[in-house]
Amino acid sequence: MRYLPKSPADRAAMQQAIGIRSIDDLFSPIPAEYRLARDLNVPRQMAESEIVDYFKQRAKENGEGYTSFSEPGLTHTIGQSSSTL
Repeated sequence: MRYLPKSPADRAAMQQAIGIRSIDDLFSPIPAEYRLARDLNVPRQMAESEIVDYFKQRAKENGEGYTSFSEPGLTHTIGQSSSTL
């Protein structure tokens, strides 16, 4: 499932539908001493295409030196006896 961010107008409509003025209103029931009062230190957001490229590169790095049995031509020989090859 892809993450599709909402526009400011979409967010305003959702807030109005549930009866809040801001996102902070959602957290108001949590006592202040349990709320994080600073920004999280997280890496920048990546675009979906960057994430796909990242994992493709990791898969390539992790697969070096291994034979893939899904290579063209190999899938037809798996399970066949040597006399039919």
